[in-house]
Amino acid sequence: MCEKHYTIVKTCSNGFNDYAEVRNNLILRPFSLTTRKRSYSGEVGIRKMGMYLALARLVRISGRYESWSIHYEEVSNWEIEKTQLVDQALINMSERIPPRLFNTEYLENINFEKKGLFMPNELTHDEVKAAARIYTSANCPAFGYVLTNTGWKNGAVSILYPGVMYRLGEMLGDYYIVFDGLNDVRIHSIKDNPNGLPKPFLLRHAAIERNLRRPFDERSLPKIYRYRTANARIIEIKP
Repeated sequence: MCEKHYTIVKTCSNGFNDYAEVRNNLILRPFSLTTRKRSYSGEVGIRKMGMYLALARLVRISGRYESWSIHYEEVSNWEIEKTQLVDQALINMSERIPPRLFNTEYLENINFEKKGLFMPNELTHDEVKAAARIYTSANCPAFGYVLTNTGWKNGAVSILYPGVMYRLGEMLGDYYIVFDGLNDVRIHSIKDNPNGLPKPFLLRHAAIERNLRRPFDERSLPKIYRYRTANARIIEIKP
């Protein structure tokens, strides 16, 4: 599985003649905005939800995958909007390293390949309903859920996968998304706290604490967002 191997970043030296050559190997690598405030050497990237997402392509070398940064000069002949490239990268990642959702109280000895499934494309019709029952607010853990990917590497990007926010809303109703690192995000159902007043403060404090305990290159700006199921909108909760 490629998700276990794309930790090495290299720079491509030659442009691509055809978008089709690399379309299915595009991915996004997240970096903290505290250390990656702008693109390096013209690389293609965007700022999103407290992260800098750099566009890269997977290259298989000697039996392992490496990620190679992509630069504007290399894709200038494609005539494709950057947002389209990002969307394609998210589709690729959702297929190769799908999202996983876990109860924070049961994170020991978990098989990330086979456990934590909640997206309809990985489940049968009955299993989709069963997953929704498992993640109802009645069962919501005190410290929320962990959303990541099958490799628990760069898993914070999984919240941006196609359909993930909507699916979480189907299961949990309105919820908070808490960023404090690059490998995962915390998900908290608002049903457990209907007025939504004290929780953001407590979540932010906990996020700052967790962030400081992470290795420096795995940290993210502590940010909190709220997903509203009524209009499928996401808003940032300011300090």
